[in-house]
Amino acid sequence: MGSTYIFIYVSKDAEEREAWEVLHTVFTWLDKPIQREVIDEIYLPNTLRTQSLVVRVDDGCSTEQLASEFSVLLGTLPNGVEMQFVEGADEFQIDMEEVDVQYFRDESKANNGFVVWTDACVRLHHRPSGLVARCKSDRNRLRNLAGATALLKAVLASSQAQRR
Repeated sequence: MGSTYIFIYVSKDAEEREAWEVLHTVFTWLDKPIQREVIDEIYLPNTLRTQSLVVRVDDGCSTEQLASEFSVLLGTLPNGVEMQFVEGADEFQIDMEEVDVQYFRDESKANNGFVVWTDACVRLHHRPSGLVARCKSDRNRLRNLAGATALLKAVLASSQAQRR
């Protein structure tokens, strides 16, 4: 079984404390010794408040198992917080000739709360669909490129599944 991707979106209207509790629960869940990693985290402008989070899970759980695990952990999601599970994105094929790759410099939040600048950020633009995926979770360009590619596959697989 391939990876499952979890997309978590927090709207600007979400209650800050409730959204923080959801994200704190997710990060606590990520500390388990299973193949789970944060692919991307986007912050609201000029804040350290998370706007969206993408997590890849490689522990062989199905989407239904993960959804039930999160429903037990979180109960009902607060207003303004959405969670989406995407499965089977690893088998999705992308023609890399249709993708523009850009490297850029950006800041990321370090574990100690300080801002760290890195030149290894990657942005992929899929020309046929217009979708953009980016990854800046690592200080290594190749790992960020792999993360952005996996994220683009997950988003394309999700959009294709929604069209069906």
